[in-house]
Amino acid sequence: MKYTNGFSIGGGLIIYGTDDIIERNETWEVTEYANGYVAIDDDGSGKVF
Repeated sequence: MKYTNGFSIGGGLIIYGTDDIIERNETWEVTEYANGYVAIDDDGSGKVF
């Protein structure tokens, strides 16, 4: 985040920007399925990291 606020690698890996982290974590229901973790990216096919 020091040099860019999120990025995508050719439609594969997507690192969320600070504006998207809260929204994506709510959408993916991270606190319900992975309490204590924060999702920071996904692979564009439903796998969240």
